[in-house]
Amino acid sequence: MTTENVTPILPGIAGANGAPGASGRAFILRPVTSTEPKTGAVSPTNLVEPPEELEAAWNLLTIANAYRSQADQLFDLVRDQLKLLMFQHGLPVRHLYSHAVELYLKAFLRAEGLTEAEIRNQRTYGHRLGELYAECKSRGLTLSPYEAACFDRMLPYFKEGHEEYQFRFFEKSISTADPDLIRAAAHAIAPLVGAHVDNLLRKAGEQAMKDSKQIVSLPKRMCVSVGAGSTPDGKVPVTVSFLPPVGFVPPPVKPT
Repeated sequence: MTTENVTPILPGIAGANGAPGASGRAFILRPVTSTEPKTGAVSPTNLVEPPEELEAAWNLLTIANAYRSQADQLFDLVRDQLKLLMFQHGLPVRHLYSHAVELYLKAFLRAEGLTEAEIRNQRTYGHRLGELYAECKSRGLTLSPYEAACFDRMLPYFKEGHEEYQFRFFEKSISTADPDLIRAAAHAIAPLVGAHVDNLLRKAGEQAMKDSKQIVSLPKRMCVSVGAGSTPDGKVPVTVSFLPPVGFVPPPVKPT
């Protein structure tokens, strides 16, 4: 691995806005080495990668933001139509919001050090939003009284639709809530988790600076997408996208 084309995480890239704490927490920062092309010699640099748990949390956070954003756009487009259409036409919006909520909760827990295997464990968490939320609260996630009332009220209405997959399949009668209320729950949790992850990244950056190191983010994920149609020479177009590294996706903005 070389140090070319690495992007430092700059201070002040996102505001934590008083997110819950990381006081006294020590992070494992992974060293970045430089390879001499001619000799192959490997030497350390003053660059380090973000902690693994924060990198994973940021990944979950960005995906959650994408699901929430797309749910917002879809719901704004079809809100009036849903008053006239059959119930099943509202299921995609509910599914997008509920999946975003799951990812926000899991992002918080990954940032707090839980492993991927732990948050995926079907015996403890899996897709159970109630258990995930309870664990988040026990680790410092604190909603305002208004936001907590909104989120707590909505959790039971996610159970059949999200945890039992009925937003996806609708195989039986279910009790749920209007998309407006489910949307409010997603918007309540999003900025708090985003601020928390951002705050921890700041703390990791400060720790690195004390050791005269600088955190960089190396792209590790890419998406290869096959396009429609063909090029003039008869080949199928393919787009390769490197997904944004840690620290360079705008943090969630609290809705007004």
